[in-house]
Amino acid sequence: MELEELIARIADEVYSQLHSEGSSSSKPLHQQASMSPEKSVRSDAKGTCVIGVCMDPGSKVETIDAACSHAKKQRLDSLLIPQWFVAHTRSQLEGTGVDVATVIGLPGGETSTFAKYAEAKEAVGAGATLIVIPVNMRFCTERESAAAKKDFAETLVAAKGKARGFALIEAGMLQRSMLQETVSMCASCGAEGVLLSYTMGGRANPEDVKAASSSGISVGIYGSVLSEGGYAPFESAGCRYFTEGIHS
Repeated sequence: MELEELIARIADEVYSQLHSEGSSSSKPLHQQASMSPEKSVRSDAKGTCVIGVCMDPGSKVETIDAACSHAKKQRLDSLLIPQWFVAHTRSQLEGTGVDVATVIGLPGGETSTFAKYAEAKEAVGAGATLIVIPVNMRFCTERESAAAKKDFAETLVAAKGKARGFALIEAGMLQRSMLQETVSMCASCGAEGVLLSYTMGGRANPEDVKAASSSGISVGIYGSVLSEGGYAPFESAGCRYFTEGIHS
């Protein structure tokens, strides 16, 4: 079997699995994560880029169309949508300057490297201009840094030269020194940016942003900013991206 044919077959199997998860009555990790970005970020974080998030696996075309309209009206940097809506979203956002973004390797980046590569390749082919790749947190927490780097680097190859590549890191699972190492690893592989998530525990804080920014990579927060100081401390620490939930 030719490599391209094998990649396409695996991508189809991955998409079928994701669709199946989306129709389930229970909420998987990535659906829970989609609910955490807050709304109306643009009004409070004027000096940064905003990524719109419409990642509910149960979304319908009408939901995506509404999200596209919002992204254009608010001049968001990117719109993050489920993979099976990439081509449609691309047609809606063509020429607007809003990146079509999707996350591959859900949940938690623990699917195989080849499966993630296939997903990324398929998403880029469908028109995605920003690919968000979850770092395999099991490798990181078990300090298998070489395995984590190999997995991330080989997945990112599918996007290089064709789309922006961001890493998604569950920062709440890592000590700050390990967070710095993980962000540096992503930067060395060629990632343009990194999004720090706290879906698995902890809460967003400026010190994590400052530590991540020391690697010279663009840093963002995926999810809500629960801070009395609002966005200002994060911006001062070097945070460039925030997420804004777009829900039906």
